[in-house]
Amino acid sequence: MNKPELLDFVKAIADADRLRIIGLLAQKPARFSEIVNGMGFHPADAQRHLNQLIQNGIVQLADGIYEFERRRSRKTRPLTFTGRAPHLYS
Repeated sequence: MNKPELLDFVKAIADADRLRIIGLLAQKPARFSEIVNGMGFHPADAQRHLNQLIQNGIVQLADGIYEFERRRSRKTRPLTFTGRAPHLYS
């Protein structure tokens, strides 16, 4: 991943509402109406967030269903949690 792609990826996950969408879709795939109604988003806001997540390979859309992208894509590596926070202070 080059620096512009990395920056776009970080921007995509740096928004609290997009993180909420990722959290929802990590649990189960959902239709647009389920995302809007379940999270209380205005449809235009939900679409903007979903588009950014799709463009960065974090979410995929197939047959009207949005799904968290767990597989490796060309742009991003899979999101994983190791259970450990990185050491911030040396």
